[in-house]
Amino acid sequence: MTRIGRLLVVSALACFGLALLVSTAQAATVVQNQNSSDGGSALSGNATATNTASVGVGPSATGFGPAQASQIGSNSVAISQSAVAKSGDAVVGSQITGIVGGGNATVQNQNSGLGGDASSGDAVASNLIDGLSVGPSAFSEGDDAMASQLGDNDVDIAQAASAITGDAVVNSQVTGIVGARDAVVQGQNSADGGTADSGPADAANEIFGGGAGPVATSSIGTGLASQNGDNVADVAQDAESVSGDGVAGSQVVGTVGDAFGFATVRESAAGF
Repeated sequence: MTRIGRLLVVSALACFGLALLVSTAQAATVVQNQNSSDGGSALSGNATATNTASVGVGPSATGFGPAQASQIGSNSVAISQSAVAKSGDAVVGSQITGIVGGGNATVQNQNSGLGGDASSGDAVASNLIDGLSVGPSAFSEGDDAMASQLGDNDVDIAQAASAITGDAVVNSQVTGIVGARDAVVQGQNSADGGTADSGPADAANEIFGGGAGPVATSSIGTGLASQNGDNVADVAQDAESVSGDGVAGSQVVGTVGDAFGFATVRESAAGF
């Protein structure tokens, strides 16, 4: 079963709005739908989530002459970044039915679709830490540079990025039933043409210029760096990319019932 089918079983597709019927009744539920579409286009917008941090902790000295930076003490940095980007679902010329309840359920759908285009937007999630520097730093363009520290540096970074694109559904029938005692699904679907395109998903975590401890840099002179202490860096990165399903001219049925019920599914489909 595709991801959209599994989502149907769990949530009964309460989020869709085309030819949508959601029932939570405990008694018997009967759904009978007829839908016909000619062309049409659905495009969900792009989703972008970005976190950017530039971090510098500790004394810093910069100049053309001698540059000196010193510190007595410790530095502690904790950074947590979380980015979630999820584009919506794109639905064209389709019937989507979701039922949640404890009674019997009967669904009879007829759908006819001609052409049409469904595209879910791109999903981009990124976390960026640029120029991370923990501890004293000294830079000189024309003389010596000296940096020293008596103490410890502790860096803790956690990054999580999740990019999920929506499902693209065109000229299709999707039915999800959860908790019905007995379930009967009868679907007829006819589709001619149509394009379903699920957008790309991109998740990224990046750290540039990471450094813990004293740093001394000179263009032409001598760079001296010393430390009496410890440096600890703990970095955790988690990236997830999930592209949605593209469903065109199809029938997707998912049912979850109790141990004493039964499910009957009858389908007929024609695609061109």
